[in-house]
Amino acid sequence: IEVVEDTTFNILDEMRKRIQNKSNANSETKEDTAMLEYYKAQYDRIQAFAERTADSIFAVEPGNSLEAITGQILEMGRAVISYDDIGADGKTKRMSMLVVYPTRFFVNIDAKNIILGCHYTITDNNERPTATGFQGLNDACFLGAEWATTENYLVVMPDYEGFGSSVDSKQPYLIREVQARQCIKALNVAINWFKNDHGEEFSDGRVVVEGFSQGGAVAAATYRYWLEHINDNWARSFTNPIVGAVCADGPYDPLATLEYYCKNNWLSMPVAPALMLLGLCETDKDAIKAGLKPSDFFSESFCNSGIFERINKKIHPTTHCEYALGD
Repeated sequence: IEVVEDTTFNILDEMRKRIQNKSNANSETKEDTAMLEYYKAQYDRIQAFAERTADSIFAVEPGNSLEAITGQILEMGRAVISYDDIGADGKTKRMSMLVVYPTRFFVNIDAKNIILGCHYTITDNNERPTATGFQGLNDACFLGAEWATTENYLVVMPDYEGFGSSVDSKQPYLIREVQARQCIKALNVAINWFKNDHGEEFSDGRVVVEGFSQGGAVAAATYRYWLEHINDNWARSFTNPIVGAVCADGPYDPLATLEYYCKNNWLSMPVAPALMLLGLCETDKDAIKAGLKPSDFFSESFCNSGIFERINKKIHPTTHCEYALGD
């Protein structure tokens, strides 16, 4: 593996950036107003947690100042790691992931359990967990920092194939067995790196897989893959078992969802069917063998809209890809 970046940051500093950015935007939409209030509430919650925890530590270990202890509680590590894995096409690919962890070297609070975070649907490579081109941390890293801060978690967030180090590959969108296997490989690499680099045993640490939207589907698939292979030698070698999955913001039954949309003549996130069919036609071995292509499933006007071209460029967010479809 290669450690591309390994830095630290203060989570409240990043929270202030987000609050300032939202405040400067002067947006009055319900979504932006709600997000601003969320960031403010999280800022207060994390600050109170740090102060409360620092007081408790200082009461029994007064060797360091209260300010220094508070600073350590709020300091998170952020590592970007690249490694090799097998792609959907069976070839070795260079993959990447984000690891967020509590540092806390002199307050003696080590990371205990592990979260394997599966990211939601993205079409812009700059939205991947390992991206650094945003103002402050991106959403994935920020969420991981919250978990690491208040729960002492080690948080592992892989870039899916087709993003990050593997950006030149096709994305096996919702090809669940492939993405599940790749997520477990990322988890294994991250745990071994952290053990070797930070000297922590994690002998009793457990893993929970979580995700929203596409990430929820991948999280469910990852946990199912683990259960199906739990007696395999590679799974038995894991010192940190996967104990469950938390999945949100579905739905995860594509057929039932499409039937609902047809019945109501309405479609949410029209980029999703395009991504599913691209993932099928471009990365599924049986579909490739059968010579399937998106035009076998979509109307001519849909195929000629430009949405597939936008998706393949990986520079447009999902809403901009959908703009190609018009109204």
